[in-house]
Amino acid sequence: NLQEVAAMRGEPDVWWVIRLLLLIIDGFKESSLWYVLGNYFNTEDKLPLKYIQSLVYKNGSITELFLTQRNSLPKVLNNKQGSIVSIPTSSGKTRIGEIAILNCLLNEPKAKILFIAPYRSLAYEIENSFDEIFSNLDVSVSHLYGGSLFSKLDERIIDESSVIVATPEKAKALFRSNEDILSCIKLVIIDE
Repeated sequence: NLQEVAAMRGEPDVWWVIRLLLLIIDGFKESSLWYVLGNYFNTEDKLPLKYIQSLVYKNGSITELFLTQRNSLPKVLNNKQGSIVSIPTSSGKTRIGEIAILNCLLNEPKAKILFIAPYRSLAYEIENSFDEIFSNLDVSVSHLYGGSLFSKLDERIIDESSVIVATPEKAKALFRSNEDILSCIKLVIIDE
């Protein structure tokens, strides 16, 4: 309405300011978590709502998704065959992985998700990040780091967790020692 009033009164400077403000507001809307995730999930359901709340209130006020993340989501969430996300460093690949985990848990609540990180330090960092977010959703996150041996303790960790963060060596040991676990794993995310 203000734009129309500015046009009728012959005030192009006010019209342009209002136009730019509207563009900025549309940009905020299109990148907001609620709007973007609302295209894929019912954001009033318990799990998606708690996920958004975790990001907004517990993880440093994350309220929007990058353009690279928004462009990747349809390929990741709507593809049953798998997908590869190749975007620059710090473009939000881990957040895309989180949303893929959320999607998997919504479709199969008893599913196990395996996130393979190349190094222990990165696996530790991802585990802490996931635990901070997913603990609010009552989703347990555990780790399997270390050598190429698979123990009863590792088996117990898998039984008690929904999301398992592992190094490649440990994931390989896991697959070699217990084929039953393969049937429980519904999503595998391999980082870098």
